[in-house]
Amino acid sequence: MATGDESLEALVARQRPGWSLERAFYSDPAIFEQERERLLSRHWILAGHVAQLPQDGDFFLSRSPANAWH
Repeated sequence: MATGDESLEALVARQRPGWSLERAFYSDPAIFEQERERLLSRHWILAGHVAQLPQDGDFFLSRSPANAWH
């Protein structure tokens, strides 16, 4: 991990509520790989339906409902 000998768990434990994450969370390939394994590859993450993208290169914007995370 590019954060030296410090584990991901130690980095998470050091985070202060209301503050942004340390730079390593956004740029460290090892942290990204752990996120991919622990979160992205274990659960379906629905972004939309294939019918919303009829042609290659099409995209759409979406916003979560205001209460989605409560």
